[in-house]
Amino acid sequence: MSSLGYAGPPAAAPASFTRGVPAVAAQAIAAGPVFEYVGRTGLTVASPVTGNRYRFDRAGARLVVDPRDSRWLLSVPNLSMIARR
Repeated sequence: MSSLGYAGPPAAAPASFTRGVPAVAAQAIAAGPVFEYVGRTGLTVASPVTGNRYRFDRAGARLVVDPRDSRWLLSVPNLSMIARR
């Protein structure tokens, strides 16, 4: 076998990460507040806080959001926080 720099198969991601997000942040997102869109069509917003994009497909659509984005999302017209988890 040649030694041309082959290091074998890539190592698994560290256990503290889930899909590129630190496990602590993933837990916080899962426990985040729920927002409902009350407009007429769809709405996509991009948070300047975290960079997350949220897509509300229709009137009445609900999404669990990152808690860090909740204060900013409250300022978006036609979005309402309906529950805290």
